[in-house]
Amino acid sequence: MAIQAQRFFGGQEDAARKNAAAAKQAQLQKTTMMAAQLDEQRRQEAQRRMDLQDAYLREDLKELHGFDTGVFGGGQLSAGMNALAQDASRRMREANNPIEAQEILAGFKSQYNALKERENMVKESRTRYDNAYNGTNVPKGNGQQAVRPEPSDAQAARNQWANPFDADLQVVNGVLMVPGADGQMVPMTEDPRFIDTSAFDLQMQPLDSGSLDDWAKSSEVLSNIALDYPVYDENTQGQIQDRAGQIFDENIRLQNDAGYAHRDQILNYLEDTQGLVLDPEVRERFLNGDIDDSMQNVLDAGRKAFQQRASWNGAYSAGKSGGGRGQGGPGSAGTGYTGVLSNRTVRTTTTTPEGSQGGPQEEITIRGIDPIDLGPTQEGGPSATVTGWGVDHNGELTITVEEEVSYVEVEDPDTGETTLRVAQPGEQGTVTVPRTRTVSGSDGAALSEEDQRLLSDAEGSLENVGYGDDMVNDTKARQAECG
Repeated sequence: MAIQAQRFFGGQEDAARKNAAAAKQAQLQKTTMMAAQLDEQRRQEAQRRMDLQDAYLREDLKELHGFDTGVFGGGQLSAGMNALAQDASRRMREANNPIEAQEILAGFKSQYNALKERENMVKESRTRYDNAYNGTNVPKGNGQQAVRPEPSDAQAARNQWANPFDADLQVVNGVLMVPGADGQMVPMTEDPRFIDTSAFDLQMQPLDSGSLDDWAKSSEVLSNIALDYPVYDENTQGQIQDRAGQIFDENIRLQNDAGYAHRDQILNYLEDTQGLVLDPEVRERFLNGDIDDSMQNVLDAGRKAFQQRASWNGAYSAGKSGGGRGQGGPGSAGTGYTGVLSNRTVRTTTTTPEGSQGGPQEEITIRGIDPIDLGPTQEGGPSATVTGWGVDHNGELTITVEEEVSYVEVEDPDTGETTLRVAQPGEQGTVTVPRTRTVSGSDGAALSEEDQRLLSDAEGSLENVGYGDDMVNDTKARQAECG
């Protein structure tokens, strides 16, 4: 019994030991598996973070490489930014984590933006400088205007702006550095030369806009008026002054050099002759064309003075005004035009056989062309030139002719009145009147032999320079319009 009992209990102990061993083995396997899973999770997390860091780095590098460092003039600053970009790229690749890489990128962007701000800061000064150099909208103010820079000065200014320092920039710990005044290295943005815009400072000189007479009696103004009113007398004085007022209104507010000069002429005249005194700020606003209702009295006084000066005696003559073009004039026949643009609208009238103008008026578009010399219209006189052509309602060629005609004054022995007649070749005491007129084939028999010649020669010349097809097409079109 004792032996049997011993065997029974011994077997139980063996089974217990085996079960305990199996349990330990199972627990060990479970623990090992959990550890392996945890290691895998950690590995995956590390890989995810590495991939994410690489992705961040790629994006940061892509952003870094997207900065255009060539916009800073191609000198020291462009070279410095290129070196800074290369340094930032290297340091970002060597960074321990995305935060460090982004800090490097932020340092680069900060210096890049400082250079962009530098360019914005000088933009207005550079525009003024370029305007002065190009001669367009030359800077003016306080009775002065900018002196036009010489080409060598302009090149030196641009070079100084792109290379503001005495030595090349150096990259030190991600910062562009330059030797300062004491020789010590300082950040580029802290050196006073970094924001020095004196390269584009302009020299100023007293503004010389000329006098009001220079404008009012210029050939441009007088010939414009003489297009419709070639003779200034008591009958046309009011109409001429009205036209002069229109010219004044059309030009006084122009936002360009001419407009500024005209406003300066007006102010100088009124200040010298009528004691005009304006607040300096108001005067500057007026000069700049910032004209409001409070300045209406200045405009009215200026217009009146301009109208009084835009005049001449008798028939308009280029010799009295320094050149220019008039129109019509005593003894002129045919038709007149109302504009001087390269493509202009003219009014034409038919001419009766007796030579007086009558019949319906119409508007014709005249094509401006390079002048064609048709020879003189007066024996021994200057050449007439064709400056434009069109087709009238009859499908007839109409041309604009520029010429100079000489007249001589003739006094009526009975009335004492003085009139003008066309001068004979070589006749003394003549007045030369430049004029532009239209000649139309619709005037037919009323045309002088000379005008018939002009039309014929003009038609042939227009065909020779390539307007033949255009004349045919325009003729067909006008005939179709008029049925």
